[in-house]
Amino acid sequence: MRSGRLYICGVVGSAAYDRGMADDRTNSRPEAYTISELSDYARSGRIRVPRFQRAFRWTVTDVIELFDSIRRGYPVGNVLLWRRRAEADDVVLGGLAFHAGVREDALWVVDGQQRITSLVNAVAPESFANPSFAVSYVPETDRFVRAADVRAQIAVPLPDLFSITRLVQWLQNNPEATDRAEQLQSVTTRLRDFTLPGTVIESTDEGELRRIFDRVNNAGKRLTASEVFDAINRADGADGEWSTSSIADRLAAATTFGRLSEQLVYQAVLVRRNPDITRRAQREFEPERSNSMDFPDEDQAASFAATEAALRFAIGFLDSEVGVPHIAFLPQQFLMLTVTRFFAHFPEPQDRTRQLLAQWCWRAASRARRIGLTGDTSTVRALARRIHPGDEFGSIQRLLDAVVAGDDEVVTDIDAAAFRTNQAASKIMLCALWSHRPRSLHTGEPLTAADLDAALGEDDTPAQVVWEIAPRRRLSSQHRNSVGNRIILTPDDLWPEEWFDTALDTQNMPGGPDIGAVLASHLLPTDAPMTFRNAPELAVEQRERAVAKTVRDFIQVRTGAGFPDTPPLLALDLDEEFAGGRPDA
Repeated sequence: MRSGRLYICGVVGSAAYDRGMADDRTNSRPEAYTISELSDYARSGRIRVPRFQRAFRWTVTDVIELFDSIRRGYPVGNVLLWRRRAEADDVVLGGLAFHAGVREDALWVVDGQQRITSLVNAVAPESFANPSFAVSYVPETDRFVRAADVRAQIAVPLPDLFSITRLVQWLQNNPEATDRAEQLQSVTTRLRDFTLPGTVIESTDEGELRRIFDRVNNAGKRLTASEVFDAINRADGADGEWSTSSIADRLAAATTFGRLSEQLVYQAVLVRRNPDITRRAQREFEPERSNSMDFPDEDQAASFAATEAALRFAIGFLDSEVGVPHIAFLPQQFLMLTVTRFFAHFPEPQDRTRQLLAQWCWRAASRARRIGLTGDTSTVRALARRIHPGDEFGSIQRLLDAVVAGDDEVVTDIDAAAFRTNQAASKIMLCALWSHRPRSLHTGEPLTAADLDAALGEDDTPAQVVWEIAPRRRLSSQHRNSVGNRIILTPDDLWPEEWFDTALDTQNMPGGPDIGAVLASHLLPTDAPMTFRNAPELAVEQRERAVAKTVRDFIQVRTGAGFPDTPPLLALDLDEEFAGGRPDA
């Protein structure tokens, strides 16, 4: 009896639990909608957009790609709708605006607003005047295009193409297109037969809807631009795979510069071919785009290979001639992209050009904040446009002109008291320290780029090789972030405080490293071990001044401050200079 009673109670409890879950559960079911149905629903006020939705963001290019996907039979994704009562209201959907009455069966758009708005407006005759939805179909090329781009071609406005009645009228008005009638009817049929898959939620709880909206839009990890680009344009060649990730892997294995991110390699692919790296790159290698590229005849594999070669040139140049030993020390990524484009067009520049390009790097890095060079794509685009194919010296001169900062030739806005490993100014300071060939506290030998590479791996900041000399607890807030308390070492080295303790008694280090040489390589005086032990605040202040002076001198020399930007000898037109015969002595 006891077990039976427990069993019965268990059933009752379970049933009650299930009923409670059923009451709270959000019900949903699959649906599918034609474009005509969506248009009718929109005009009748049945489709509504919740106020927490973002505004319409798509451009006409996005609209074109949506209809091109429909024409090709590609999936365009599902939409998520919420069925519930809607009060009378003024409704705006893209370029359509009207007053809608009360609807008990309204469909509120949770996910898919951009697609639904585009579909409804692009086929609406009254929206054709809106540039965001003005799309035409060119039968000769079998492409949808912006109506503004139609010239002498035969092109059917999308509202006329979508409506059978309007298409017949259009053909009567354009008899020269009669031989394309069957093709046009086929596209019309495909558009009218298309159904947009969706899911309809039945729930009265708006809070639940907001949670669904958040999960739909934020769950999972979105593909990056480089991942989408690789998925579409990845190529196989005789030497293996060509993609942004494979290029990053090969460069990391062949150099000590660290592993470039796929996003940086992706941007390098784009900027090498054309300065505008904001372009949509999914169709990068299709024939209609080739005429706008600097290298119009190359395919994916050739483009990837050439980009890898240009990046290899740029890495070698940044390391050996600019003085940036690792990608984590690079102050701004626009430097890498600009230099890569330069070497893509001039793989063997003259020595003087190389010297000027190195000076440009430091002028751009040290003056970036003052002259408005930022980390966004607009900076890359503006600088890349100054590099013209076939004009080596003109290109470097235009780059130099872009970083003029008035009479103040030496950077003055680097704050040695505010050091952060992820900031450009701090990376400039590290490059200045690196130029002094810092030595290992353990072996006394100068650290190498290979040491940095082994320590940093794929890190995009140099934090793993930048150590504090004095413990933060012994410093006031004024000095905790000072570069005076930072030293470049690898994780395999000794802890600075421990080394200082040992260095106080040189007799304990027979045959060890030259303490004086090690200290000097880190811009530390011979009494640094004693000062950092007994008066760390004073020691940090003293070294901060020494580092600040070193940085200033480093920038002075590396930017070529005070010297003219004379062109390479071969760039001078000597024939014109001596055209009148030998000059007078």
